[in-house]
Amino acid sequence: MSVLESLPEGVPEPRFKAWNLEDAIWVGEHWDELKRKYAGLYIAIYKKQVIDYDENYDTLRKRLRKRVEDPEVDVLIIYVPRRKIKMLI
Repeated sequence: MSVLESLPEGVPEPRFKAWNLEDAIWVGEHWDELKRKYAGLYIAIYKKQVIDYDENYDTLRKRLRKRVEDPEVDVLIIYVPRRKIKMLI
């Protein structure tokens, strides 16, 4: 069963473009470089390139709206933490 098939009733289906998965994989492959360059910032990734960044998510999103039709769908926006994140299992 896919993740989308298991969404609870009433939860909207996520919208994304085909390249978002490729961008997410690219982030993983380039994480060390991204941490060095963009620690503490939100970065916007579009087709395996960082196209913009900012300390403030809303400011970045507003700027992206001038460049792409729907930033929340067209662009992968992630936060690059300043320090290592520990996962609790």
